Parts: sequence; C-alpha cells; structure tokens
Amino acid sequence: MKVWKALDENLEKVLCGIILAAMTFCILMQVVIRITSEWTGISLAWTEELARYLFVWLIYISSSMAVKLRAHIKVDVLRVAVGRRGKFIFDLISNVMFVFFSAIFFYYSGVAVHRLIFLRPQSSPTLHVPMWAVYSAITVGCLLMFIRLIQDIIKLVQEYKSGAADTSEREAL
Repeated sequence: MKVWKALDENLEKVLCGIILAAMTFCILMQVVIRITSEWTGISLAWTEELARYLFVWLIYISSSMAVKLRAHIKVDVLRVAVGRRGKFIFDLISNVMFVFFSAIFFYYSGVAVHRLIFLRPQSSPTLHVPMWAVYSAITVGCLLMFIRLIQDIIKLVQEYKSGAADTSEREAL
C-alpha cells in the first residue's frame, strides 16, 4: 500500500526530474563539445537528438503532473461569475471533456505505436532508437493524464459533497 501511495504522489515528479537532468546533461555536453570542437575535433550528433526525444517525454509526463495539480491553463470567465455549484459543474464538465480527449489521444497514439512496432518499424537517424519508443511518450502521457483525471473527478465530487470552499483551488508543490 505504501508503494502505491508513493507512486501516486511522486511518479511524475521523479520521472520529470530524471528526464530533465538527463536532458540538461545532454545539452551541456553538446555546448561544451561545440565550443571545444575546434581544438579536439570531436562531434556529438546524438546529444541533440536525445535531448529532443527527452523533451518530448518531459512534455507528456509533466502534462500528467499538471492535471494532478490542476495547473492546466483554462478560461474561467463564466466560472468566476457563478456560485459554488456552478464552479463544480464547470469543473466536472471540463474534466469529463478532458477524459474523452485523453482517451482518444491514447487510442490513436497506441495505434501509431503498434504500427511502428509491427507494420513499419523505423529507427531514429543518429541514435538508431526505435521510433515507437519516442512516439510512446504520447501513449504513456495520455494514459497517465486519463488516470489523473479520473482521480481528480472523484476528488472533485468528494470536495463538493463535503462542502469545500472552492473545488478548483489546490496548493502548489
């Protein structure tokens, strides 16, 4: 039970931290090698490609974290003008629409990954990494967002039933 709770609370934070550190290291290596390439003659083309793929993974994992923290950008002109019940309804509709959006993206990205594995395998030009590993960032990110949205809908309903002051406010990290 403790493992599940730790994963629930920290999965995205840990993954984003690791990915960001690896991406920063790759970019730093690329900068240092470019500066010193006149003297050393060394060139590292793979660092740029790896940093790009890590950035894609970082975007989708951090999107899941933003769902968990209710930190996605939203237009709340109408939401501000209504009462507690109206805010709850707007938040619920927003989350349900987002669930459908993430489910559709999950499905179609899964189809694309399946094609890249079984029908048209491709690899990246420099690293020779299978492209399904890169494209699966969308699938994993949308699955995590889907899970976080379901959790948020449950929490939203519980907050509304318990009479919490505002259903969309949450403390930052």
